[in-house]
Amino acid sequence: MLSVTVCYYGGKDRIQASAKVTGDSADRLNKLIETAPAGRNPVRPPQSCDASTDTPHPDAVLLTGNRTVRVRFSTCTGRGMDDGARTAQTTRSIVQAIMAPIHTGYSVSGDLPA
Repeated sequence: MLSVTVCYYGGKDRIQASAKVTGDSADRLNKLIETAPAGRNPVRPPQSCDASTDTPHPDAVLLTGNRTVRVRFSTCTGRGMDDGARTAQTTRSIVQAIMAPIHTGYSVSGDLPA
């Protein structure tokens, strides 16, 4: 059975919360990640976002099988997912699926595709 461990960092260097996702929810999250558009999300324009406040830390890290996926969605630059072999865009659906089991607040930088 597929499971996904979601570790929420919120752009900090320490884990803030975590949850294990199993069953249909894990399958859905994995499918969203696998079918996400290739490449990173566009960099936000300087007039709408201060990139000097970006941190190098991911918002979330997903552990599934032998794969670790780093996810950034609250920054001006570097938004998207990276598993070391592939980068993909972060979408609103992916962020919602990641954050639903965590039960904590979060912020998203700018518009994300559905």
